[in-house]
Amino acid sequence: MRLEIYAKTNHDYCYINTAVFHLKNGGTLTLDRKETEYSVEDGRLTMLWRGVYIWAFNGENFALSGEVEPDTEALVNLLTGARIEIELEDDTPDSDYQITDVEWFAYGDKPNCEARGDDKLPSGNTLELKIPREFMSNLHKDRFNECFMRVIAELKYNLKRDIGIGTVAGNYEIETLEMLKTAFTEAKITGGPIL
Repeated sequence: MRLEIYAKTNHDYCYINTAVFHLKNGGTLTLDRKETEYSVEDGRLTMLWRGVYIWAFNGENFALSGEVEPDTEALVNLLTGARIEIELEDDTPDSDYQITDVEWFAYGDKPNCEARGDDKLPSGNTLELKIPREFMSNLHKDRFNECFMRVIAELKYNLKRDIGIGTVAGNYEIETLEMLKTAFTEAKITGGPIL
């Protein structure tokens, strides 16, 4: 499972230990991860957790007997609508270190297997793209869709055969391209005459 965390912070480093999810059923689920990528820009923290596993459930530590890697679909469904609480590392260097306004998104291994922290969040955001005039005819002839389909097919082919893929592109990039393909297919054209 992949977990994305977005928050405000008052320092340019990251000392996050675990994430405690307060579930809709009243229970708590503490998650940790094998890998972390993060960046802090202008007081905004962005984190990507990979290899997420269960550390504790209702305060009972699972990790004493080894990492518990959950069924990602079941875990994502359980997390839907949960409230997150960030636990900081014990050795955080500054006593005023803060993480606030936390948003989170969890993604399972299968397409469309996702959860977010607030049921009221929209299922997608609107992004306005300005496509140069010379590419507009490609949009109307469905060439963007064809481009996405070809690149996705080649990535999947290479991924199955382990040919030159894995260090730069992998499943996440394929999922991203599939999402963009769908977004372009369902896009509404506005703002001028169709060329």
